[in-house]
Amino acid sequence: MLDEGYIKFKAHWRERPPLPEAEIAELNHWRDQMYRAQLIGAYPDGIGFGNIWRRYAVCEKHLHRLPTTRAAAAYGTPEMALEIIRLLHESTVRREEQVLVMAGHREGLIAFGEDLAGAGERLLALC
Repeated sequence: MLDEGYIKFKAHWRERPPLPEAEIAELNHWRDQMYRAQLIGAYPDGIGFGNIWRRYAVCEKHLHRLPTTRAAAAYGTPEMALEIIRLLHESTVRREEQVLVMAGHREGLIAFGEDLAGAGERLLALC
């Protein structure tokens, strides 16, 4: 059974108003950019990879320089969340790279920034 690509923790959904049209357009713009860079898509078996999401308030030649989680932390688990928190506290990822690698996961890149454009530009700069 495939163990990657599935969320392994319980999510709590909260009803919120829909995003404004301008934010949807921005998400679509960056989704298209990531698709063209082959950072978002689907495998031949139909399993999708890559996500773009926004909270309110792959170019392997560069990945070795980025902060990386421990490979033992499985994708989608609380252990992975703890690894990401560890990197935010123990590395320069928060103030410098703003991209991290989830070791052992072929689509394991996470980028963040002040806004969606900043995060998208960070990822595209790796290519």
